[in-house]
Amino acid sequence: MGYYILTDFDIRNITAQAVAVGLVEATRIQQPSTDLITKSEAYRRYGTRNVTRWEDAGLVKGKRTGPSANNSVRYSVAEIARAMMGDGIKTACAPVPESLLKKMCQR
Repeated sequence: MGYYILTDFDIRNITAQAVAVGLVEATRIQQPSTDLITKSEAYRRYGTRNVTRWEDAGLVKGKRTGPSANNSVRYSVAEIARAMMGDGIKTACAPVPESLLKKMCQR
């Protein structure tokens, strides 16, 4: 089992991200038409690398607007918000390096 150190800053960030995801989810429920954005808009807002990584991990899924290959791919803003929150939690909960843990235990 690993040890994790969460600072006040980390806890505030995680809480803020959870609230933001809740707001996006509420907006999606009330106004479903505003939830979907085009692939190019998702790349512009969140970064091509992030969107691709989230899609490869199965966290977001692009949906074609029609049966043809020419139809645009759209992403759910709510799915992207959840993926971003997961990234924030993973970053905040990085394991404490063994060398630092040894120093802390020696005190």
